Amino acid sequence: IFVDFKFDYKSYYDLSTDSSKDAETGDQKISKEPLSSLMAARNFFDDLPKLIEKRERIQSRRKRDDKALFTYFKGQFLAVSPDRQYQKNQIDMLKSLGIYKVFEKEIKRTLLIISSEVISKEMAGPAIRVWNFAKVLAEHMNVILAAPNKVSLQEQEFKIIQFRNDAELKEIIKDVDIILTGGMTFSKYGSIKKSGKYLIIDIYDPYNLATLAEYENEPIKKRLEIHKSIYYIFNEQLHYGDFFICASERQRDFWLGMLAALNRVNPYSYNEDPTLKKMIDVVPFGLPDNKPIHTREVLKGQIDGIGKDDFVIIW
Repeated sequence: IFVDFKFDYKSYYDLSTDSSKDAETGDQKISKEPLSSLMAARNFFDDLPKLIEKRERIQSRRKRDDKALFTYFKGQFLAVSPDRQYQKNQIDMLKSLGIYKVFEKEIKRTLLIISSEVISKEMAGPAIRVWNFAKVLAEHMNVILAAPNKVSLQEQEFKIIQFRNDAELKEIIKDVDIILTGGMTFSKYGSIKKSGKYLIIDIYDPYNLATLAEYENEPIKKRLEIHKSIYYIFNEQLHYGDFFICASERQRDFWLGMLAALNRVNPYSYNEDPTLKKMIDVVPFGLPDNKPIHTREVLKGQIDGIGKDDFVIIW
């Protein structure tokens, strides 16, 4: 940090005596500066037992692991002095305290993906999406996929757990660092909101718009009641979520408007990332990355009215 700053540290902290002045000269006034670092070191070691106790108390209350904090460190190992011996002592001290190992340690966080749909050989859209989330993310972290049914599928690179109610889900949540869930699932299980975990909410289904068309033939009173309920559900999840994912850029524009209306888009979030991609980003529908392989005919020549050479468009 001070590489270009010319300063004679050795003479500044030189406490050696001059042999030519060994004779007693009476009381002398000693400058405070050279001794301040020694006094600070003594106070540090005197207070070390209390500091260790305080550190353990603080660590027990943490909600973010070391890896999450290390991303905020910049230039933590830069020398504060151009003096070679000073730099060597600094390196030796960091090594002896294990600081380098802490920063180099690979920390795998545990991610819980909660499915509101049945996980089986035949799955609905939301279940397919979370299944492929789990497969991809398992390459980078410990993944648990929680489903409301007993899953008979073969274990993958991730763990599959069944939960039947909010109490069981609460027990699963205790051992994870991050939760990824759909918005409606978040509203259904109170343990998610109360967990204090880092929360990723998947809002790829703008249900607040879908209900407008779904219930358009119902009496207006019923439609307003449904709309009010959905309105509060979405506002709550947009308030609590730490990060959001949606399915397209057009959806992202829509959700950014809602987030802005709730004051989630503000000077703080802008300073963190002017693109706001640290708040909400696009993850298209979850399908495997590998190209599909044709193994058998399922339509052409198999379904009445569809010939082997017909041009088929799937709508």
